[in-house]
Amino acid sequence: MIEPVVIDNFFPENVLQKIDNFYKTAPLKLSGTEHENTSTFLQCSIGTEELLGVFELDQHIDKHLNEKKLSFRNLERFYINILTNAEDKKLKGHKDMLEDSLKNNELYIVCLIFLNPEGNKDTGIHINDDYYEDVYNRLIIFSGTDWHKPEVPKDNYVRITLYANFSNRESKHNVFRQIKNADKCSKILKNVYRK
Repeated sequence: MIEPVVIDNFFPENVLQKIDNFYKTAPLKLSGTEHENTSTFLQCSIGTEELLGVFELDQHIDKHLNEKKLSFRNLERFYINILTNAEDKKLKGHKDMLEDSLKNNELYIVCLIFLNPEGNKDTGIHINDDYYEDVYNRLIIFSGTDWHKPEVPKDNYVRITLYANFSNRESKHNVFRQIKNADKCSKILKNVYRK
């Protein structure tokens, strides 16, 4: 079992400034639902160009993944989740990966970074029996086999998180095996802006 790890002040200031500029022009799209018949999340879909050029995740995550014998090259999927108070009481919690889906010595690690500088800390995430408060620029690393449930805002602010998962399993979803498909997949979700 992997205990969640919390790292505050994850991104340096110059990266946070690039992320802030990116938000001003980033498109929002409707994504999938947590469970059938639950609300649809808003996502800001990013491709590898943004992940590397704006977020510089490859430069900052490896030292935390190395402890788990993973690296940025084990990246499977990534996106930005945006939750509002409209999702209150609609989220039930879930596991990203079932334990019996992993073979011996396979890992499925979730990295979640809270990225709303204007948040008022009324949001966060429940992981198993523990609660982790939304603190701007906080990274939480946990096993995708852990049950987790986001805590959504009570007011008109939004909960913004960068989600990335890393796994050593043999997967057709590995970004470095199918980098063109990763960028394509991040662009096929329905855009929320109506023309």
